[in-house]
Amino acid sequence: MSSPTRMSSSTRISSPTTSSNDRRLSNSSMDPAEFIQNIQHFITFPRTDTTWKIESNITDTHENPELKINSFLQPVVFKVVIGSIGSRKSMEGIPRTAIMKVQSLLHIVTKHNKDKKHFDRKTIMATEAREELIALNRLTMNECSCAPTLLDYKVTLHDECPGREVYVSFILVTEITGIRLTTRNFWMLPQVERDMVRQAFRKALSEIHAAWVKLDRTECRDLIWNLQEGKIYFTRFAPSQTYGITEHLPSYYCHQWHDIWFWWFDLTTKNFINPSDLEVDPSHVATRKHDDGSDIAAWDFPYPANGIRPKWEEVKEEIIERVVDKAVVEDGEIVKEKKKRRSWKGRVREVLGLEEH
Repeated sequence: MSSPTRMSSSTRISSPTTSSNDRRLSNSSMDPAEFIQNIQHFITFPRTDTTWKIESNITDTHENPELKINSFLQPVVFKVVIGSIGSRKSMEGIPRTAIMKVQSLLHIVTKHNKDKKHFDRKTIMATEAREELIALNRLTMNECSCAPTLLDYKVTLHDECPGREVYVSFILVTEITGIRLTTRNFWMLPQVERDMVRQAFRKALSEIHAAWVKLDRTECRDLIWNLQEGKIYFTRFAPSQTYGITEHLPSYYCHQWHDIWFWWFDLTTKNFINPSDLEVDPSHVATRKHDDGSDIAAWDFPYPANGIRPKWEEVKEEIIERVVDKAVVEDGEIVKEKKKRRSWKGRVREVLGLEEH
């Protein structure tokens, strides 16, 4: 894995921007992620001053392989390749390829929130995207080795028409190599390798808990197994809860490891779970009748979540101003120009033809 530049200590959501390409989408039924993939192609991120080109759509559609892209229902995941580095002096800390998660939010404009000058950031980012961003920021700050590193993010105003606005959030993270685990391919691994996966999973989840991040989604397919490194990586962090200075990580996750967590992710059977842990029943269980693996209870690893408080920073809730920033895609290059704000009198004079354009 690369060692990209970490996020600054003053994490903020970018002011939303609109693009000329975005404005062409008005009154269109095309999903924003589909538009970005098929028409826009290039995405620029503000903090790293980098531009990325979409290479492929790698969204996990296992529940319905024929499902059309819908970034309002789930994050759409793209593999992207670096296009340009803007005014940066070098590529230090910037990988050649990365993963970009895109999620859309439909904001209904009412008489209570129609003020166009200011808006609350929480109203323009989908809950799932926000939870993922906060978790990734915490894990990156604490140099978590079992999660992708947060590179950059932004929110854009993608489309607007009377009564509604569409906002799109972009989260850029490092790419993780390995095989994606599913229940089927996990149980097809050799017994020795399954035990390696379980040991790596215990270390990885303990590291996430040590950063005071609690995952509410327990899907085996959110894990990537890298046999060469002997590591498990988590790739999805929403829904999740990240605890900070005002809220402490719940005691159940603080003091000791619970074997039931193997079961939650479908990595073992109840025969290898401490009976006292079975009082907390997961919503789904592994259906294997037996497993000839090592006795999980015999594994002795430190559980770092009972250690020191992790580094943390709160993602601020302040009111931000809308900034108009027009991005034009021409011959594969991003050209930026600022849209000049005109006074009301100036616009009237222009309409009446009293001044030159």
